[in-house]
Amino acid sequence: QQWNAMQLSDIQINQGGVPGPDGTSVCCEQNSPQCKIQTAHQADKFHFDFPNNRTRSGDPGEQGSIVSLYGAVMKEAQVSNNNTCISYCPLQFDLGEFALDDSAAYVGRQSLAGQDVDVWQWAEYLIPKLKIGIMQQTFFFVSTDDSPLPVREFDIIEPFGQKLGEENSTFSAFTPGKEPETTFKVIGLDSCPMDPNCNSDSRQAHRMRARDLRNLFAYKYPQAVIAANKEAALKSVVV
Repeated sequence: QQWNAMQLSDIQINQGGVPGPDGTSVCCEQNSPQCKIQTAHQADKFHFDFPNNRTRSGDPGEQGSIVSLYGAVMKEAQVSNNNTCISYCPLQFDLGEFALDDSAAYVGRQSLAGQDVDVWQWAEYLIPKLKIGIMQQTFFFVSTDDSPLPVREFDIIEPFGQKLGEENSTFSAFTPGKEPETTFKVIGLDSCPMDPNCNSDSRQAHRMRARDLRNLFAYKYPQAVIAANKEAALKSVVV
């Protein structure tokens, strides 16, 4: 639960698009003004430290890196090249482990780019214990070594049951182990201004790398998150 790796992600968001004539492309019809199709390619070094409740996108010294400090701090800071806070966003939910979910089902062994991998699948929920507020279907590909390492993750993004798109992420140069304290250092956090756009693409990508979907959804779908929490409260009372 302490590691760093290069993560490359390809995302396709499809809201109302239809398959193109070539069978592979997706297009918006002329009479569909609400249709939206978005693709993105992202690559960054990601640092994960679950025992100390913190993550980082970007290496130390990289301008615009994002550092999330959970636990007692609960702030996500964008920092300069000397780790000075530029702006921050509050975090509502704590960091979870980057591991197989307790409900993960073994899909089987496959060959991926000439490498044998084991594939696991599970659903991510906003409130896992009650299975309320589905966020995505996760397919996790790991090496077949005695100590398996992540190779790929394929996510079907379906907020609250509505399929929105897909994300394919690959891991390279995966390095387990604790990192220096300077990796997660943030200077001036107490006096740092709050970011007016806590739902920016760079912050969304950072949360996705950590599989921090609950904080991602809190900013992207705030009203739906409130409704899910109310539903959970009612079910808890009934139980």
